[in-house]
Amino acid sequence: MTLFIAEPSQILRARIINLLTGERGVEIAGTARNVSEALNGISRLRPDVLLLAFELYAGCNIDLIELIRASQPKIRVLLLLNEQVSVSQAMQRRPPIGTDFLVDISLGLERIPLILNGLIKP
Repeated sequence: MTLFIAEPSQILRARIINLLTGERGVEIAGTARNVSEALNGISRLRPDVLLLAFELYAGCNIDLIELIRASQPKIRVLLLLNEQVSVSQAMQRRPPIGTDFLVDISLGLERIPLILNGLIKP
């Protein structure tokens, strides 16, 4: 499965890449730090899964999800939340329509490979 990471923090992107490097069946296709880079990269690379930060630079990630879903309806979206944005706050701001999984990264990144492994078809 190919994966695209849209996360504004270079440190967090690097941690996720490090965590997933060598993960069986997972190929990191690309990364982005803002909505424009994400839209261009996802449209060009057509990954199977999008790891998306709750907030990106220069745009709304919910709009990004809607645009991507229009052209790639089968893409799976993991929305990354942190201690500053809880799941309940995310739902109150605007429901994450088109999101398959909510991942609270303040509890650790270890859940990401578990979710991805569940998406990989043997």
